Amino acid sequence: MKKFIFVFAMLICYLNCFSQVYESKIPNENQFVVYFEEFDFGACITKIVLNTTKKLRSESSDFIVERSILRNGERLSFSASKKKIEVFRSYNCDSSGNESHFGRYIALEFFVHPLKKDALTPIAGDVANTLGFDEFYKYRITNKNLGIDTTECAGFVNKKISKFKFDVFGDKIEEYDENGNLDKTKYIKMNYAYYKPDSSTKKPLVIWLHGVSEGGSNKYS
Repeated sequence: MKKFIFVFAMLICYLNCFSQVYESKIPNENQFVVYFEEFDFGACITKIVLNTTKKLRSESSDFIVERSILRNGERLSFSASKKKIEVFRSYNCDSSGNESHFGRYIALEFFVHPLKKDALTPIAGDVANTLGFDEFYKYRITNKNLGIDTTECAGFVNKKISKFKFDVFGDKIEEYDENGNLDKTKYIKMNYAYYKPDSSTKKPLVIWLHGVSEGGSNKYS
């Protein structure tokens, strides 16, 4: 028997592509990359990888991460947004965020838990889908001891979503007039994303139908 397939049916109402979300991204000098993952309570930021341009080492408490958002179409300053993200852990890493020895890249990890709202770093999917992540969210990373003060975000990374593939489902739709006579027939297409687990055992079939703001053909957004 064929393996069961996890399917996320994506009903498309408009094209939804954002170039600033990647499967992987290496930050240039004085830039950082924001990593996010999906949880059952929403998508949240889990890590930031910073290119410090020189070999450094620092404690988590030395870093301050602030986030600014758009409100009613206007950009709030970092002080007005009053959103500081607590750094749970920091360590030296390679350009992809993997822990390594002393180097010029530093990873900042954040604590995410549904019962501790102050620790959440959520992404507002509806707004992000309309404007793009880099338009809605701005970040500032500072560390006075190391002389770091940057707002240069190179992009957003979502590694897990790279496992999903896209396909298109098509079907004919018949429309009838008020008298019950066939009026016209049209052909519709619906994009969907699917994930087929690498396993020899049976898996349950999960289908998720989402709202209009979560549609699209770019799996990284």
